[in-house]
Amino acid sequence: MRRRYGVAAIIVDEIILWAVMWNVAVGTTEPAGDQAYGDVPDGLPARLSVGLMEEPNETWMAESGVAWDMRYHYFVYGWRNNWGWDQTNSGQWGLAFMEECDKSGFIPVVQYYCINGYSNYNESAFLTTTQSASTMAQYFDDFKVLMQRCKDFDKPVLVLMEGDGYAYMEIQSGDNPNAYSAVAATGMSELQGLPNTAAGWGLAFLKIRQAVGADKVILGMHISAWAPQKDISYY
Repeated sequence: MRRRYGVAAIIVDEIILWAVMWNVAVGTTEPAGDQAYGDVPDGLPARLSVGLMEEPNETWMAESGVAWDMRYHYFVYGWRNNWGWDQTNSGQWGLAFMEECDKSGFIPVVQYYCINGYSNYNESAFLTTTQSASTMAQYFDDFKVLMQRCKDFDKPVLVLMEGDGYAYMEIQSGDNPNAYSAVAATGMSELQGLPNTAAGWGLAFLKIRQAVGADKVILGMHISAWAPQKDISYY
């Protein structure tokens, strides 16, 4: 008997399949269940978890009669002040979404997708946008607020970072992790000591989560198979 195990997150259209840890027993009829191999992040079930995207205040998932595990939504540019409706600019819209998910028994999933808003929705300017210290100072401050609201929520939250952003970063930097991105240059105290590079940009999210103490946040990267531009399945 051979086993394969690992971690995966799959988003297909508006369906999220989060394979936290799978165990495939080749050549056996061993049943699936809650006996995953390896380390599973605290708060996540040790099995394939299934969920859907749903708008805030909608109730179809809860009323469907299906035992969904997760409920996800895009947090795009403007989420922090509820697109102008929250004068406190404190991210309460995000906290409300998490609490709404939890009330129905779902683990909240945040697809954090904000760089495009800062680049005027120009995906070809992803890397260039990260090279502006003033823009990244605001961007990372918004992310810090998200971590603060996740800490207030005090239950597991999946935060998937920037959709296809890592793929654009790889392509636009010429696959160079040392390409310039403003990280420590933002002046943000939590980011001092990190390199001003594409690699440092990725590490910044971990540092901010750590500094805030949002220990129940599970950060994930969106993996785009087309990022190396050599995957034969895309040609």
